Amino acid sequence: MTMIKKIAAYALYFTGVTVLFLYLLFPSDTVKNYIVYQFTGVAPDIGLHIERVRPALPPGLSFANTYILLKDETALRVESMAFSPDYLSLLSTEPVMNFTGTAAGGHISGTIRMLKGDGNRSFAARMHFADIDLQAVPLTGMIHPRSVSGLVRGDIDYAGPVPGKGSATVEISGMQLTFEEIIPGLDSLAFSRVNASADLGQDRIAFNQIEMEGAQFSASGRGAITLRQPLESSGIDLRGTVQVHPELVRTMGPLLPRQYMREGRVPIRITGTLENPRYAFR
Repeated sequence: MTMIKKIAAYALYFTGVTVLFLYLLFPSDTVKNYIVYQFTGVAPDIGLHIERVRPALPPGLSFANTYILLKDETALRVESMAFSPDYLSLLSTEPVMNFTGTAAGGHISGTIRMLKGDGNRSFAARMHFADIDLQAVPLTGMIHPRSVSGLVRGDIDYAGPVPGKGSATVEISGMQLTFEEIIPGLDSLAFSRVNASADLGQDRIAFNQIEMEGAQFSASGRGAITLRQPLESSGIDLRGTVQVHPELVRTMGPLLPRQYMREGRVPIRITGTLENPRYAFR
């Protein structure tokens, strides 16, 4: 019995030493460069910078401070991300990778399934995110230079190879936008809830439904954003109806046609670009 204990102790010791050396000698730079190279191949307009990659337990990879870049500027910082395989799926022809992470004060989780065909580049991914703070996402500042706040949650399904197709549902709570005071007394908009569902294409986001519930007005609509580079030049074509609330009537009443004042409903169309949207009330 004593001999068995000694053997077990030595086995644990050598296992621990081996794991330690594998961790210390892990080729972090080589793995980082490979991932960035592969990422650039499928998304040449988007940059990727990874500060550190380490092996993780249970077996997988752990990333610290991953930056997604647009025009060499940070669009999103992912503080931590861990990938690990679904072990049962390794016995199948379509292995699955699970991932979890943290970004902008919230958390991210999901799966990536590698599909057969197309040179092993086909995949199906599903991601859930929650409690993402818009103020902590630099991308919002690229699109809207003034302050944007709110907490975001939602789900994204996407199938490739890239470019592929997918769908998304998003909910924003406690959203507030500030902007240059175009209308006297109106320099911000507040929404208790914003919901949207969309289909994702190669260079187009088609909104099937957008619903907004706010202090100044409520709105519903649909339309599309055509993605271009740079991102702020992306085209907008949205149509919907605004239900004006008394708070906004007090501010904008003299500027609205009488028929809209009576009905309280204002048809609206938004065109132009993300940087310079144009509004038309019809």
